[in-house]
Amino acid sequence: MNNRRDFLKMSAAVSLAFASPGLLFADPGKGGKFGYGDLVADPKGILDLPKGFSYTIVSTMGDPMSDGFLVPGRSDGMAAFEKDGVTILMRNHEAGFHEDGPYGEHFKLFSKMNKEKVYDICTDGRPCTGGVSKVIFDTKKQQVISQSLALTGTYWNCAGGPTPWGSWITCEETNKKKNEVAYKERRFTQDHGFNFEVPATAKAELIDPVPLKAMGRFRHEAICVDPRTGVVYQTEDRGNGLFYRYLPNEKGKMHKGGKLQALVFAEHKGLVTYNHDPKWGTIEPGNKYKTKWVDIENVESPGDDLRKQGKNKGASGFCRGEGLWFGNGELFFAATAGGKKRLGQIWKYIPDKDEGAGAQNERGGTIILHHESSGGPTDMKHCDNITVAPTGDIFACEDHGDASVRLIGLTPAGQPYVFASHKLKCEFAGVCFSPDASTMFVNAQAPGITFAITGPWKR
Repeated sequence: MNNRRDFLKMSAAVSLAFASPGLLFADPGKGGKFGYGDLVADPKGILDLPKGFSYTIVSTMGDPMSDGFLVPGRSDGMAAFEKDGVTILMRNHEAGFHEDGPYGEHFKLFSKMNKEKVYDICTDGRPCTGGVSKVIFDTKKQQVISQSLALTGTYWNCAGGPTPWGSWITCEETNKKKNEVAYKERRFTQDHGFNFEVPATAKAELIDPVPLKAMGRFRHEAICVDPRTGVVYQTEDRGNGLFYRYLPNEKGKMHKGGKLQALVFAEHKGLVTYNHDPKWGTIEPGNKYKTKWVDIENVESPGDDLRKQGKNKGASGFCRGEGLWFGNGELFFAATAGGKKRLGQIWKYIPDKDEGAGAQNERGGTIILHHESSGGPTDMKHCDNITVAPTGDIFACEDHGDASVRLIGLTPAGQPYVFASHKLKCEFAGVCFSPDASTMFVNAQAPGITFAITGPWKR
């Protein structure tokens, strides 16, 4: 950013999803008073949407990109930014060594890559193929302006999150280590399990891949940032993964180090949150719990023990913490396999006014089980990536391979509805909104399709 005005402009764009409910509202429709109406079957058999909505395919795995490489497959978490009147879409790729990566069959295009920009080239000379691609998109014309790689050589980039200062933090969902066997005789040359920060500027340029080691080494899923405090929250995709926060030494400067902490239910240390078995206790939606945070040491964790550390200090695990998004002064995160039916929970955390201030008497925030799937016909099944829409509604991507996979909406009061469906037998991923509120973006992961959805988002 050249000056404070540029910073504020980018912050405002990224923070559109933080707007208070009322900017947009859901059109009831005949399918139920909470959603946008019944879905209309797509004549092309790809994506079913409510009446009045339509989609554009932004890109598909294998499409040529502006930098000479190919659109990688396994599209996952995303966020949208605005600069100079266009939308910048940052898109993760949850890949390892797949030939559906950016280099094509037999990695033929890898010879054209600047090897200094690749995080991990394994011992057999082949790179890890996870990373981030950047799409510059004109929402008025619903057209792609350019596509390019922004980060390459990382492993299993699942989700991440936007920052208020105009960058995308991408997360590796792995704990692979240097010298560990990657495939047959292939070995890694770097440790994995870190976050990386990627500037979301319109300039197409690969970044130097520098891991944010102080944020911890674990099976990361997603992050979000409180724009008021600069505190970064993180989920961990394990059956007993913790909910973390990162207190940077300097707001907005992730590389300058900080403190990693884990959430504890203040009056119920070690509380089991899953609701899988009544003998462990049951948490009812709407109940409020005060929290505190405990320090985590040795955060580069060569023994993959951060969650064990936290548990020993009273931290609670969540059953596969995944999607995470900040909206309207509070944040929401998904526990994909939580709940009595093991179909997913969405938790809400409300930061305290002194959150992260470092005071000895910090009161800590409040955590609430916002929603637990009932397994009903309009309710979510294994929620993964989420976003908070300008309506205040939550949109949750289903992660399973059944015949019909859906994008579920959830009103601020917790009523679920179906917004979209496909029959591609892969997860939805990366749902987010353009800063001008005109377009929803979402991926169908396995075919590597990115959609742009427009329609009657009521003002």
